[in-house]
Amino acid sequence: MAGYVIEIAPAVLRQLKKLAPVDRATVAKEIDHLASQPRPSGSRVLAGAPRGLEWRRIRAGSWRVIYQIEDDQLLVLVLRVGDRKEVYRRLERLKQK
Repeated sequence: MAGYVIEIAPAVLRQLKKLAPVDRATVAKEIDHLASQPRPSGSRVLAGAPRGLEWRRIRAGSWRVIYQIEDDQLLVLVLRVGDRKEVYRRLERLKQK
């Protein structure tokens, strides 16, 4: 089976730069794993995604990674990274776009 391509949104790259090096490494490792397994055990489907899109989240320590899977293109698009208190609020803004 071919692996998925990981695409990271510019806002996620900016957020990753703000993380402590240890947290950044933890989150990056989890994102890298999505290329071979986009639906790992422990991932959750998020309700409220725009029609036809599959949004999921994984945990990376106290951080959450929100991503979208596009199976027809073998693509995983990382939409948001943040602590568990704020990432879902920022996701609401993304839904409104």
